Amino acid sequence: MNEHLWAGVDFKTEMATFHLDRMSRSLEPPDQTYEAVRSSRAGPIEGATTT
Repeated sequence: MNEHLWAGVDFKTEMATFHLDRMSRSLEPPDQTYEAVRSSRAGPIEGATTT
């Protein structure tokens, strides 16, 4: 009986670890590729308005 109950705990721990890993990856900044740096340094787009 106890083995059956602990199997659910292992599954929940595995799923929590998976989701924690995914959430921590989403907080990391994107890779600094040449294109990403170039577009961020280009400045604002001409004619764009901010509200």
